[in-house]
Amino acid sequence: MTSTNKKNHPHMIYAPIAGRAELTRLIAAAGGVTITESANITNLGKPIILETGESKANYMSPSGMPLLQHGDLKISQSGAIEAYIASIAPRYRDLTPQQRAV
Repeated sequence: MTSTNKKNHPHMIYAPIAGRAELTRLIAAAGGVTITESANITNLGKPIILETGESKANYMSPSGMPLLQHGDLKISQSGAIEAYIASIAPRYRDLTPQQRAV
């Protein structure tokens, strides 16, 4: 993996299951992005992240997961998270739009 400062790693909040976050994990691994994770099954369906007490609404998701924080950016929805991780991945940096589409 390529990131050097742990504070700069994207942080995903999900559950300790494959599910909706698995493709994000694969994109990150193949693309050279280190992600950190909080995995707690009890966060599913709750409006608050139990570990931090933070509202999921801060991620534009009242109860859904996965969630991703990277610096000041907070997003939800697996498709948006996958696209974001792919966009910052160093191994995908030089791909053309046509290559990315495949």
